[in-house]
Amino acid sequence: MKKNEVLYNPFEAVENRFTPDADFDTAKNMVEASVVSFGNRSRLKKVIKKAQSGGNINIVTLGGSITEGSGKSDGEYYGDLLDIWFKDKFKTANINYTNAGRGTTTSLFGVSRIERDILPLDADIIVVEYAVNDTILDEKIAAETFEGLLRKLLMLPSEPCVFVLYMCLSSLGSSMDIDLPISEHYDLPTASLARAIKYQLKTDSAPEDEEYIKQHFIFDGVHPDTPCYHKTCEFITYQIEKAILEIDEIDDDIPPLPEALVSERFMGSRILNSTNLSVSDITDEGWQLYNRDAPYTERGFVAIKPNASITFQFNCKILALVSRKSLNPQIGSIIVKVDGNDPLEIDGYFHEGWGTHNNYRIIIDDSIEKIHTVKVTFSDKKNENARKKLLSEGKNPNDASSKFILSEFIVS
Repeated sequence: MKKNEVLYNPFEAVENRFTPDADFDTAKNMVEASVVSFGNRSRLKKVIKKAQSGGNINIVTLGGSITEGSGKSDGEYYGDLLDIWFKDKFKTANINYTNAGRGTTTSLFGVSRIERDILPLDADIIVVEYAVNDTILDEKIAAETFEGLLRKLLMLPSEPCVFVLYMCLSSLGSSMDIDLPISEHYDLPTASLARAIKYQLKTDSAPEDEEYIKQHFIFDGVHPDTPCYHKTCEFITYQIEKAILEIDEIDDDIPPLPEALVSERFMGSRILNSTNLSVSDITDEGWQLYNRDAPYTERGFVAIKPNASITFQFNCKILALVSRKSLNPQIGSIIVKVDGNDPLEIDGYFHEGWGTHNNYRIIIDDSIEKIHTVKVTFSDKKNENARKKLLSEGKNPNDASSKFILSEFIVS
């Protein structure tokens, strides 16, 4: 395969590939209906045998806020429940669980953190959940980063079983239509919440509308309620239980990794921050180092003075800038110039208003690796929605801006 060659066009994926099929129609319950594929189970067999013999089993859940457990207490989201299930099922095994979910992140971030956050965990089984958050990405980038993520996980020395979990919005929308041909290409065990909900709506003869789904499954349009988290865990444990029953029929040999289906462009993605970046110029003393330790370490930069600039150099093909979106309407924005080209403005105000989070913006996307100069200037120019909000509250929209946080960069 030629480098960066696209072998499969994700935009030709058939819409709603999870439309009920024969297996769906014969399902006895929504857990059975959730099964998209049992996939190749050689890696899962290795996990089961190791657990049955009392070995160490390292479980990792990797995804966005659904995985992180946004709005829920410990023990209520699917990863915690999976940990509890493993410990009850394999009482002599030493079960270790790591929740590697991080809110508002996509496969773009996931593929870049494998070496830093996942490799040291020596995982035996990894559940991947990005289908909701990947809907905010350009479809081509979503497909490329999702494939890079799966390939990097499957290439880990621990040879983990990678389980793909397609969660969905209350509209039943997700990136599954784009990603499913990729997970099928790697023959991975896969489950879909949308399939399960569609089955339940059918069997209940319930109206297929968002309000009904929000009431029974996804309370805020994005995140599952507690019963739905329990059911989601069952999607995973059902496939493991079935593998246990059929263990003698499963091949021991793990198949070789196939060639890429979409692209390998993001296989080399990594995270750069203040610990491994060389800053060539900081003007006006308006930028300082920024440290944040939870839920995952961030070592970036924070702007504290309008018109202050900071300049970086990167040797890359692709570069994404990660900045913090804030609920503070006085946050201001940054002006980004790459190699002296036309400026790009990135607003720091999150007018949707559901919570502070990181914003990912690809600012370089090239086919050739070369050195780029990136200059970031802090501006006190405010989002027009922010100005209106401040005026409605009787505040001066020209007041001094708050700190603007540049969390990290993703480079490939």
